[in-house]
Amino acid sequence: MNAQPKVLVIEEDNEERARICRIIEGSNLFIPIEAVDTFDAFKLLKKARSGLGFLGYKIDCMIMGSSCKSKGFEFLKAFRNEESLNFLYYRMPVIVLTASSNKNRNNPSKNSVLAFAAIKLMTPFAKEDLINLLRRLIIDQDNEILLDILKEKV
Repeated sequence: MNAQPKVLVIEEDNEERARICRIIEGSNLFIPIEAVDTFDAFKLLKKARSGLGFLGYKIDCMIMGSSCKSKGFEFLKAFRNEESLNFLYYRMPVIVLTASSNKNRNNPSKNSVLAFAAIKLMTPFAKEDLINLLRRLIIDQDNEILLDILKEKV
């Protein structure tokens, strides 16, 4: 792999966003890109398009912070709709950080837009858990992790 993979961190809370970015940067495996909200994230994603938008994005994964709440899921739905227009259709992995333990609330396995697109990671989380998840999704390109996580939630 020539360049370090890029991870877009969408978090409205400045301290939490900085903490997540420090964890990612400290791994020396990934480059964090900060978005202060979902509108900022869309702007950054538009700038990161490859091949005039037909070849996907130059961002490898997204982390959506728990402060995004319902706006985050509307953002993800709009992003998936736009993403499906790409010539080489690729579903960017999305990790959703959540403090909610309610399995039915915004559950990716119960929502066709989010299914196989978002992984919920409960907060607080261990640094190693986040880095290992990113490694599996981006470096190892382990698509089975999505199936494993969804099975655990059912």
